[in-house]
Amino acid sequence: THPRYFAPVRELSEWFKNHLVKSIGAVKGQLELPTGDDGFSSLLTSMQKINWVAFAQPSFTKPDYVVDYLGNYTHKIAISNHRLIKVENGNVYFGWKDYKDGGSQKVMHLPVLEFIRRYLEHILPPNFYKIRHFGIFANRFKAQNIEDARECLRLQDKELELSDGGDDAVKSSVLDSCPYMGACRHCGGAMVSLYHLQLSELKETELPLLAG
Repeated sequence: THPRYFAPVRELSEWFKNHLVKSIGAVKGQLELPTGDDGFSSLLTSMQKINWVAFAQPSFTKPDYVVDYLGNYTHKIAISNHRLIKVENGNVYFGWKDYKDGGSQKVMHLPVLEFIRRYLEHILPPNFYKIRHFGIFANRFKAQNIEDARECLRLQDKELELSDGGDDAVKSSVLDSCPYMGACRHCGGAMVSLYHLQLSELKETELPLLAG
């Protein structure tokens, strides 16, 4: 198929409908419906007759859009100060944007307790993190990874050279000091982490400096 073509929407809709109706039928005894066996069968039959719609949206064309989209959730609060207008007669007045009306700005008011209740729904539960880091900033090995990165930066001007003892010598020394990353699908040789390889060579060539 064409690289920009994913799947026919009608076939996708029909597949999704059949899959969901079949799943509902499989848990019939676990559902509390106000209908008997005949009513349940009629429900499934009526669902089969409906023309379902499966919405398939193209992916973001640029990573900038993804960052901008996620940034609204990771670096913004539930409501900013400039949207708060006033507190009067036990109500909180604030501005909001009505996208159904062309994005026009409107004013809404809620009782104080209701406003607080809605605001508290945006507070994350305990031990639930809105942002998780990966790479050298991953929490589990962050301290060691950052120290290794600083060590590499201190020695970044050092030229790295592999041993001249041949492929076997290089392979054995590499596997002793670096984690094995699997076999190469092209040549069958051992793949290792280049980061750990460079770090191990820096430690070997600059041992007196590191010890000091």
